[in-house]
Amino acid sequence: MNNSTSQAYDDDSIYGYKPNMGAAGFFTAIFIITTLIIIPEVCLLSKRYQTRHEQRIGNNIYVDNLPRKYIPKKLGETYIALIFGGILEIGGYIARCISVKNPDRLGPYCASVVLILIAPTLIAASIYQLFGRMLYFLDCSGMTIVPTRYHTVVFVMGDVISFWMQAAGGGMMASSSLTKIGEGIASAGLFIQIISFGIFIITEIKFTRSATIKSQLAQELIPYWKIFNLNLLVCSLLIFIRSIVKVAEFLDGWTGFIQNHEVFLFVFDAMPMFFVLLMFAVTIPIYNIFKLYDARSYVETRGGTIQYAESKFEMNDGVDISKNYLNIDPETQHQAYKSDDLHSNNSTIGEYTHHH
Repeated sequence: MNNSTSQAYDDDSIYGYKPNMGAAGFFTAIFIITTLIIIPEVCLLSKRYQTRHEQRIGNNIYVDNLPRKYIPKKLGETYIALIFGGILEIGGYIARCISVKNPDRLGPYCASVVLILIAPTLIAASIYQLFGRMLYFLDCSGMTIVPTRYHTVVFVMGDVISFWMQAAGGGMMASSSLTKIGEGIASAGLFIQIISFGIFIITEIKFTRSATIKSQLAQELIPYWKIFNLNLLVCSLLIFIRSIVKVAEFLDGWTGFIQNHEVFLFVFDAMPMFFVLLMFAVTIPIYNIFKLYDARSYVETRGGTIQYAESKFEMNDGVDISKNYLNIDPETQHQAYKSDDLHSNNSTIGEYTHHH
């Protein structure tokens, strides 16, 4: 039998075919690379913005009245599930490589099936959390199908249930006597994920279409959230498509066409998940939740002891300096805060933001 990714069914193989070692090794490598890029990106940004947050408060640039879960240190935690999802993908394909080399060992095979199956669920959890934080920062909390206060909880809980059902089903599928039951449980978990993701994607599309109409703040901060949100939407669609194919695979059965043609694993599972991690790795340095925090934190002081949002983001010679201001270091911001030059005009960000 040749080493292709679309072999006929083989009763002598635990996979039902002779798996492609080269492809498994390739995806192991690229998952390692993308995950190792994301980890320092998130750590550095979280530390940088937390330091700026503390320095600004120390310099009396703005008051600290943001809920704790929206400060930079906590925002960094929204990427943890994404990172662990990448780690599970790595573990899954390493286990697959070991399994290919040791076809008589059931352990690596089981680990491969379960880890590859549940990894996208963790990545989805990060997407849900990031979207919820973005809604808050853009003052768009009312643009969701699920009530805002329950938004993250509902989607993450659905994700958790889906996660454990897929994990349990994946483990049972490795046992010949429990294969059918395992497929049923894993399929049910995937159905929950599909329904949850379907509602979530509709919510994302609804938000994208109405944000700039219903939120002046979102309209002014388009450069900061448009690409960030597009990344979340595309990643959601990729995971959604992957889940649909997985359900079809389980419904088709252990000896079905999809299960016994390895190309489906690489084209409809490995590739979509690689692109999800790659898109995050590329966009995080420029379009991230920390910049949205930076923009909202100024507006959040409206009505506080320091009227930063109403008196500091002024128009200088007709140019809105607020966008450039987000990239200035805290000490320079402190000097600008005290500068009389910023108070020479009455046009402020307070004129185009909602009253919270």
